[in-house]
Amino acid sequence: MTTTNITLLILLGLLSFTVGWFLGRQRAQKMETIRREKRAAKLIGQMFSDLQMDHLPEEETWDHNIQYLEHCLKEALDNEDYEKAAQIRDLIKNQ
Repeated sequence: MTTTNITLLILLGLLSFTVGWFLGRQRAQKMETIRREKRAAKLIGQMFSDLQMDHLPEEETWDHNIQYLEHCLKEALDNEDYEKAAQIRDLIKNQ
């Protein structure tokens, strides 16, 4: 085996490693994004279940739900349930 062949094999190995590393990193970032989206959907679902709502509201009915959420916020503050009030406030704010 000549020095040229050894050099080419080393360069080919380094190139393969670099390509594999970048592809693996890209795949890991996509999986992390999917995991975060699932976690966010789960948390939002839990927040709505705490408010005794069965599902997320549709976009066109959101204005009606804002009024309902404001009413729930007032009730939570009257009952001194500040954790629930904070969740409702965040939902209204992030509409």
